[in-house]
Amino acid sequence: LLSEISGSGCSVCSFRGRNLVNFSSALAIPSHVQSLDLSYNLLSGSFDGSQLPGSLSIVDLSSNYLTSFELGEGGNLKDLFLRNNSLSTFNMSSGSQLRVLDVSDNRITGDCGSFLSDVRPNRGAQTLNLANNSITGECETPSGTDKFIADYTYVSGVRTSADINTISCNYCHISEFVFPPGAAARKIHLQGNLLKTLTVNSSHIDRIDVSFNSITSVTFVDGSTTALSDLNASHNLIRMDGYQPNGGTVEVLDLSHNHLSNDIDLNDLISNKSSEVYVSNNKILRFVWLTSPLEPQLSVFDASANIIASVSNFNGGVAFSQKLNFSSNIIHGSIGDAFASCNGCEVLDLSHNLIDNISGSFDASISEVH
Repeated sequence: LLSEISGSGCSVCSFRGRNLVNFSSALAIPSHVQSLDLSYNLLSGSFDGSQLPGSLSIVDLSSNYLTSFELGEGGNLKDLFLRNNSLSTFNMSSGSQLRVLDVSDNRITGDCGSFLSDVRPNRGAQTLNLANNSITGECETPSGTDKFIADYTYVSGVRTSADINTISCNYCHISEFVFPPGAAARKIHLQGNLLKTLTVNSSHIDRIDVSFNSITSVTFVDGSTTALSDLNASHNLIRMDGYQPNGGTVEVLDLSHNHLSNDIDLNDLISNKSSEVYVSNNKILRFVWLTSPLEPQLSVFDASANIIASVSNFNGGVAFSQKLNFSSNIIHGSIGDAFASCNGCEVLDLSHNLIDNISGSFDASISEVH
């Protein structure tokens, strides 16, 4: 294989899945090779990164049995993948300038802050993946990090630099998250943590996922929804008085599986910016339909699995939605002409209700009725 690569001038050398049990610097990797794949082999014990040729910029040692790794100066190495090993120790030299470091799915323990302080000399890192390790405590993302991933760890808090793009700490032990002043983070994923409140005070955020927490209130500081396109706050404990949009709304809003109840004023949830709204699996009795002169282009309005008994006051209240879902409620009797003026609605789902009369008329745009 090496002789073939030497003669071809190929920049990629792959020993993936070759059952290699050791790697030696004596292995003559041609100097023109920039990417070396040693994944899915039987390499075990300690690995000395100084054995790697200085010409390499990408090295993949994933899915082996390594227990420790010493990076050394790292040469020109930019991307290092060590996921799915048995690493308990990882050390890197102050001279290393990695672009990607992936040590996910290992056995690294101890304080996350201490681990990152060792990695901190790596000022050029754009992606840092620590997911599925046993690290604990609070941490601060190294300056220059573009994407920080610590899913399925025991991290209890994250402080971020202002220039980070993506934070992913799903299913950790985070009870509080504070957006740093001037934060430019575009995507924040904090699913399955211990959050009780969410205050959004940054106007740069594009997507927030805080589903499966214990959040009772969501507050937007004025102007903080400027760039926000997607908020997933499903499976929490939010009541309508705990949702404070402060005049702003998002494109995709998911408040399903919360504690919304009684009458819900859609003027607090929908604007011309809205495209999808999910409020299913709550205890909503009825909606106060839009009163402001809006023309939003919703593709989905899902109010299924609530306790809505009547749609008589609908009158095209969300007629702008392509798909209306009122299934699994307790709508009973006749629906009359409630859906006679649904210009733009294509699919109407009224299944699993108590309707006994559908003699009313439906808007001509509706092509499917369930």
